[in-house]
Amino acid sequence: MRWTCPTCAAAHGNPPRYPPRPDECCEVCGRLLDVQERLAAAVSALVHHLGSGTASSSNEETCDVAEAAKLLHTSSDGVYSTHARGQLPRTIGVGRRLIWRRTDLLDCRAKRAPSPGRR
Repeated sequence: MRWTCPTCAAAHGNPPRYPPRPDECCEVCGRLLDVQERLAAAVSALVHHLGSGTASSSNEETCDVAEAAKLLHTSSDGVYSTHARGQLPRTIGVGRRLIWRRTDLLDCRAKRAPSPGRR
């Protein structure tokens, strides 16, 4: 996709728009973007990327250990030990922080076998 700077776009009767990438130059005059235009183009590309569904998981509801314990009807220690045994879904927390998507925990809860002696 070709980009024209606001000056060249106005000269040709076209509306100005942000370039698709921050490292673009005008196809008519060859002018490079200044610092503010580069930032605006980078933000525009980021918003487009986030809106395309590639980062939809960042908008989902999450649970920490205490919320997971309530959701799974167990204690916090039970969540830690279940996680240590690999019986919980993969965490999305940064580093060692245990954060899960709520939907993943609900799916896990539906698949879990009931405890012996319980109905």
